Amino acid sequence: MPQDLNYEAMFTPPPEPPIFSRPLTPAAKALHIIRLNKLNHAGRLTLRNEIVAATGASQPTVARAVTALLNKGLLRERPDLAEVQGRGRPSSPLEIAPNDWRLAGIAVGTRETFVALYDIHGRIIADTVVHSRVAQTQDSDFLEHIIAAVHRLSTHAGGTLMSLGVTTSGYVSPEGCVDAPNLGWHHMNLAERLRYHFALPVSVTSAVPAILASEIQSEDLPAATDTPPRVLVLFADDSIGAAFSNELGVHSIPTLPSTKRGPAEEVLSTSGCLGSVSLSAAIQSPHFREVLDARARGLGEVARELCAEHQPATVVLAGSAFSEDPRAPKIFAEVIRSSSLHCQPELRMIRSHQDMVQAIARAVALDRLLRAPLSLGSTF
Repeated sequence: MPQDLNYEAMFTPPPEPPIFSRPLTPAAKALHIIRLNKLNHAGRLTLRNEIVAATGASQPTVARAVTALLNKGLLRERPDLAEVQGRGRPSSPLEIAPNDWRLAGIAVGTRETFVALYDIHGRIIADTVVHSRVAQTQDSDFLEHIIAAVHRLSTHAGGTLMSLGVTTSGYVSPEGCVDAPNLGWHHMNLAERLRYHFALPVSVTSAVPAILASEIQSEDLPAATDTPPRVLVLFADDSIGAAFSNELGVHSIPTLPSTKRGPAEEVLSTSGCLGSVSLSAAIQSPHFREVLDARARGLGEVARELCAEHQPATVVLAGSAFSEDPRAPKIFAEVIRSSSLHCQPELRMIRSHQDMVQAIARAVALDRLLRAPLSLGSTF
């Protein structure tokens, strides 16, 4: 046997792309194109040469990727709709194959946790809400509630549970360990505990990057020669967080710029500003108006520094600090507009908390399928 060949490396699968990466492999790109053609373009099916044109990959590369997806049961050919294109045999279009795969998405909130099962199209099959104040609940008890909810949905919906994704506030390590003061979690190894119970691939991530991931998952692939514009999201609620997207995917910003009063994560959260007073009560109180205005300015200053560093074309605002306080968006915008940024970003706000929660749960549920489709159903 030749000594210069590393046979172990030859048979070791390549590492998966990081969570919320854009489709990077030929199989992931092909699945993304076929899925979105069906969803966004009136159910249109996809030909192989369209995948070649959209990805810039060679025909043999696309052929291998499509064959792998067909063998995995994620795609099917439609020879009944074959089209003749030049010489050779008619080309059979491709579509997402019907199967019974279920992808679980969980969005952990301070008081309510949204749990849902999706099919591979991203459609909700079943969902529920677990009402529990996480910070006041033992970790093991909360996990039992979540595990029971997933089992109930799976029993009701049928099908085969293939993976589970979770979003949470706070900082999440690459291994899925969570530090979230507003949840009372410190070094909570959420991924390992869920993986132990379900014996399935489990992804755990911060909720903030999932906001942008939900948009990327619904967008057409950028052309091979194009660089998609950067987008920054700033979330302000019971916790504070930010993330940005670029040509590779979505990236969490682990540490925010400090404010004059201290770390943004501590002084600009709802409890950091208002203590035990609820935001709805503070908005109605003239006494707290100055506090809320200062918070909006502080958030604007944080965003201004992040914009200077990351140069986004768009800034997305999310969380109750923006959606529930009617004066906050204007004050925030004034801070951004008064700055000397090289390029003034477009500002956009997510107004519906419920829509945001459902979007991030779907994003984390679909993530592994969309970035590493050939890994599902394999040993993890």
